[in-house]
Amino acid sequence: MSLLNIAESELKGGKGAALPPRAYRFTVLQAQIEQKENGKMYSARLGNLRTKEGATEFEYQGSNYRIGNRLVFARHWIEHTNPDAAKAGHGQIMKLAIALGIVPVPEKGTVAELDFESWEAFAEATVGREGIVLTKQRTRQDASGEQVVEADVSTYVAP
Repeated sequence: MSLLNIAESELKGGKGAALPPRAYRFTVLQAQIEQKENGKMYSARLGNLRTKEGATEFEYQGSNYRIGNRLVFARHWIEHTNPDAAKAGHGQIMKLAIALGIVPVPEKGTVAELDFESWEAFAEATVGREGIVLTKQRTRQDASGEQVVEADVSTYVAP
């Protein structure tokens, strides 16, 4: 006797609508340094998302949008075979460090240093810290060829 019929088409979804592009408060839940084929990357999960004002729900396109347990995945190059990719990654890491309060915003004519023994030590220092991220939406194809819309980091906001 069959207790339940399961069709492949019924297993899709469950993610809800993509996170709308806007500024969110976040907590770094997990961070690490990953060695990739073409370089080294800072990778983090940003969670505990809420609006800048602290709300977990807001009006979006005429209806109520609930953030829920959504995450934003941050990936920034530290080293890369393409120097432009590394430069862009360094720019995002600088903004992240300022947004998290790890380094102050440099005053005119000064330089702030990211003073850690290693990139791994920096990644560890980011975990548990809160900041503000501005997101954008990115569309990609998943393994089955379907279009998936995801939230991506546009930039970080200084306090």
